Parts: sequence; structure tokens; C-alpha cells
Amino acid sequence: MPSADRSGRRLTLIGAVLGLVAATAFGVAIFLGSTPPKRSFEPLGFPLLWAAPALLALLSLRERPVLLVPAAGVSLLLSFTALSGVTLVLVIPAICYGVAYHRRRFYPSTLARPLLAVILPVLAFGGGLVALVAQSDPVCWNYTEDDRGDRTYTRTDCGSNAEVSSPATTLDSQTGSELVPPPGAAESTGPGDGVRSGGGSTSDTVTGAETAASAALIAAGLAAGWAASGSGGGQAERRPPLPPRRPTDRRWSRKSTKT
Repeated sequence: MPSADRSGRRLTLIGAVLGLVAATAFGVAIFLGSTPPKRSFEPLGFPLLWAAPALLALLSLRERPVLLVPAAGVSLLLSFTALSGVTLVLVIPAICYGVAYHRRRFYPSTLARPLLAVILPVLAFGGGLVALVAQSDPVCWNYTEDDRGDRTYTRTDCGSNAEVSSPATTLDSQTGSELVPPPGAAESTGPGDGVRSGGGSTSDTVTGAETAASAALIAAGLAAGWAASGSGGGQAERRPPLPPRRPTDRRWSRKSTKT
């Protein structure tokens, strides 16, 4: 195996590990930083989408280097999905995939199937993102807090005129942010029982149906990329080495030029 191909595989593996670790860390951060009523499937839906380019890069290790192209492109696009900027970390795996593809270059006999191997995963992963954010699912809730700080949440009907905040403060910019009332405005204390109450809302949350649709599209993109990159559609094909050059007889050349 040439040294360039070995280094390309190493870069692919490094980028995939970084992508999977980042997606897992984002999911844990969403779970720990979100309010229980709006938690739902957010810690699963978006991290699965963020991990999709890494899964595609791992498939490229099976002699399908063309899959690194959609992996790099999708990872770069997904790095801008959070207004907080934390997903910019996904730029690093995208760079790894791009450099790895340059080092693991292949020479297909036709361009039709490699193009399908690039386009189909991008469309499928884009559909997975749309499935998570296309429909608005606002959630409103009330809570009661006892003197020990334990809160009990109850979901309420947001209504048609419910006010929800713009998506600006959460890890996932598409899920909205919790309304934080000014001190003393939305919190009240029960009559002598030491129980406080309040409420909040979010402009959008990820439902189970949206997560299932996104996961199905991601799986379809992985399968389509695998199928389109096989049998010459993206498998590594090495160019045959050039034949060795014959050593020239300089004495014969001199004599021929004299004559």
C-alpha cells in the first residue's frame, strides 16, 4: 500500500473519530442544558445528523474514497447549524476528509456513478435536516418549585397566540430558547407554603416522528452512497505503473550522429 494511501486512511479515521466524538458531546450538552418539557428527542435527532458525515467517511475505508467528497461537504455545511458557533468544530473533520481524498485519489472509468455517490448522500442528509426543522412544534409549560429547589413541570397548551422566543440561546439554533421572565414578573409564591411557580416556552422542539424521518433519510443516504460507489463507481483504482525506461547507449548515439 503506498504511503500516500496509508496517510489518507489515517486522516479519514482521525476525522471520523473527531466527528463522532463531537456529535456525542453535542448530544450530551443538549440533554444536560435543556429543560425537561422541551427535551424530547433533541439529544438524539441532531447529533445523529451531525454524526452522518463521519459514518460516511468510515464507509469510504472500504475502498470507496469518493465517499469522502460528500462527507467533507456535508460536515462543512453542518458546522453552521448552531448560531452559538459550537458546531464550527465540524470544520476540522471536513478538512481531514478533503485532504484524505486528495491523498487517496482514484481514477474511475466513468463519471456517472461517482457523481451519484456524491449527490445522493448530500440530498438525503439535507432531507434529514429539513425533516428536523421544517415543522414548528412549540411547547409551553408551567412549573412549581419547592423550598428545596425541586421543580415539577407541567405542559400547557400554547394556543394560537402564544408568544415564543426566537432561536438564539440554545445549542441547537433551530429548537428555540426558553423564555426567562424578569425577576418577580413571572414567578409567584404560594400563600405561605414556600412553593414558587413559573413557566416558559420554546419556539420549536424535535418530535419522535421528525427524528425517525431524519434517521430514515440518513440511512438511505448511507446506503445510496455505498451502492453508487461500488463496482467502479468510486472504488479505488490504481493506475498501472509506467514501464521502466530503457537505458540509452551513449556510445551508439554518438556514432549514429557522426555518421
